[in-house]
Amino acid sequence: MTALVVTPVLVPLATAALATLASRRPALQTLVSAAGSVAFLACAVALVALAAADQPAQAAFGGWAAPFGIEFRLDRTGSALVLITALMGAASLLFLASDADPGNRHPMLLPLLHGVLAGVGGAFATADLFNLYVWFEVMLICAIGLFAIGGRVDQLDASFKYLVLNLLGTLLLLIAVGAVYAATGHLNYGALAQAAPALPTGLATVVLAALLLAFLVKAGAFPLYAWLPASYHTLPAPVLALFAGLLTKVGVYAVLRTVGDVFAPAPALLMEALGWVAAATMLLGVLGAAYHWDMRRILAFHIVSQIGYILLAIALGGEAGNAATLFYTVHHIVVKANLFLIAAIVWRLTGSYDLRRIGGLYHAKPLLGMLFLVPALS
Repeated sequence: MTALVVTPVLVPLATAALATLASRRPALQTLVSAAGSVAFLACAVALVALAAADQPAQAAFGGWAAPFGIEFRLDRTGSALVLITALMGAASLLFLASDADPGNRHPMLLPLLHGVLAGVGGAFATADLFNLYVWFEVMLICAIGLFAIGGRVDQLDASFKYLVLNLLGTLLLLIAVGAVYAATGHLNYGALAQAAPALPTGLATVVLAALLLAFLVKAGAFPLYAWLPASYHTLPAPVLALFAGLLTKVGVYAVLRTVGDVFAPAPALLMEALGWVAAATMLLGVLGAAYHWDMRRILAFHIVSQIGYILLAIALGGEAGNAATLFYTVHHIVVKANLFLIAAIVWRLTGSYDLRRIGGLYHAKPLLGMLFLVPALS
């Protein structure tokens, strides 16, 4: 179990390193990437099987036992999200292999993509707040590389927008982590769950509010969601599908883990405020989507809106709310990635993402139209 719990980080990182070494041989790099994706998927299935048998994989590193050492722990929620991460990574890489000419593909695209998967896997596997911050940073660094990798002006502009607001979230998270440690003396999830009830109500509210604010920036929630629709449309289609499905969900997972586990039960005032934030996120996301004709921008604003739905389930609280959060999170990851990949196929057939220029596609390609309609309605 100790060896298996590190695979959501170790396998993508090893794949990224080997893909970097093979960067001058595109065919070999693709083979390495495919092998790494299969290995990641196999390990994720094994982790889910362990969690389903009430034997969650866990381990402490650095010669210190929890709560003082670095701990990884994958319960049913974490292992399910690791599995969906592996599935979405494999789907995006498969689409990339069919969509891109290896001769024109940037040699660092695959290493950076696996780096993002390592960051996501680490965020789901870690059992302490500081290492959650570290894995957010891994995701941010690799994501910035993927935004800027093409070198176009719009990509560099998107990189800047993505970087500025996410650095704000990172700074807020670091401050919040420091505040949590100052208040409790712990950063381990289990130790915090034991220490949190003893905190004065006012202090617990302030500390938890700081954490939630940082996580909401990462999730793309109101009011600091502008980075998402302003940047995502510049990414290559397979990378865009992966980002759309996964990255904001790490922020959502952090919110769920914080208010539903570590600081449960969360102060009623904060849960009510979270509900209002969720409502504003839902509304403004839909209004933003209604303004645009570009399929990528419409779907990007829909990500914002649907993050609001997920946050509302968290705000409702209880077992039913937490179950609804996990169900809709997994559902949204699959559906949104699917929609972006189908939109990319539409672009390949028509040369445009503009809805005004692709009318009548259903009559020309009815199967493709149905493949888009089903996830769109869901």
